[in-house]
Amino acid sequence: MRKILFTLLTSLMVLNISAQVKYDISGTVPTVFNGKEMYLLFAASQQISDYESTPITNGMFHFEGTNNSEDIACVTATIDGKDISCYFVLENAPVTIDFTGDTPIIKGGELNNKYNAYRVEQIALSREHNVEKFPDYQKEMQNNATTETRRNEIKAKLAKYKEDMLELSKKHVTLNEDNIVGAFLFLNIYNNLSIAEKDAILAKAGRKFKTYSPVESILQQMTAAKAKAIGTDYTDFKMADKDGVKHNLSEYVKNNKVTMVDFWASWCGPCRREMPYVKAAYEKYHNKGFEIVGISLDKDKASWLKAVEDLDLNWIQLSDLKYWQCAAARLYGINSIPASILIDQNGKIIAADLRGDNLSTKLEELFK
Repeated sequence: MRKILFTLLTSLMVLNISAQVKYDISGTVPTVFNGKEMYLLFAASQQISDYESTPITNGMFHFEGTNNSEDIACVTATIDGKDISCYFVLENAPVTIDFTGDTPIIKGGELNNKYNAYRVEQIALSREHNVEKFPDYQKEMQNNATTETRRNEIKAKLAKYKEDMLELSKKHVTLNEDNIVGAFLFLNIYNNLSIAEKDAILAKAGRKFKTYSPVESILQQMTAAKAKAIGTDYTDFKMADKDGVKHNLSEYVKNNKVTMVDFWASWCGPCRREMPYVKAAYEKYHNKGFEIVGISLDKDKASWLKAVEDLDLNWIQLSDLKYWQCAAARLYGINSIPASILIDQNGKIIAADLRGDNLSTKLEELFK
């Protein structure tokens, strides 16, 4: 048994060490940047404050260190309002970046070679579309003398460039569906993809793609968004009331024609302003089969219960007192409040985030 445990621990240590990246980044810049700082930022941290810096001396800079995993990184420097910057892959191979030409030249290992393949096509496409003229197009669009015909022509040019860039990124996401180059490009075009396209990409993506932390966050958001999508089955959860007694949401769904899960908190001003509308709806439709399950994102029990009393909220109130880490809120992807979900007796989500008189209007339709 001891031998097995030792072997397992050794394997885990090897996996942990192999996941780390020892990076060595050097580069050259125009000598006008001498004496300035070159900054190294890590994309996965998603924190502007998480960076390293090194002085630029004799037109050169150098970074050396260890990161927990492969990442997309950026080096950037600024002088007199002019800046230079470049994205690249932080990998277990020396990386050099030359800023002295028209565009940065990156040399590195296998992952940077894959990223460079994308950059070469990106630069060529930008030249094909005369991207350097885009600022002039913007000025034309702002000029009242510009004809409608010309405006439409400019819009078509910009739309075509955006379309071509999107297709280029999709192509290289497919070519890199097993590494973080693909993950990075996927994140860049995420908002321009349909749900079907996102699902298709992620279905084929490899482990390194899907475990890149910004992509993991996206996956969590997508899962949560689907959990509250109209027409889908609701997801049950269990949470305690003020006396510590735990209740399943299903208790209320199965016994009422319509159940509203209402996410709120005592400290939330918009939530408190919304309560008169919620109370009016409850008073009008409760006897007809309308129930409310309040889920508080409070972290202080006394504040929660005082708000319930002050606002005279006489429907079911539950909370795990975990603030934004509230289990039910995370389950349904709630990142702002007030928020709500309407569920019918069959367990289908029929509406979400109805505010003001819109709630009563929907209930009037449901209780005809």
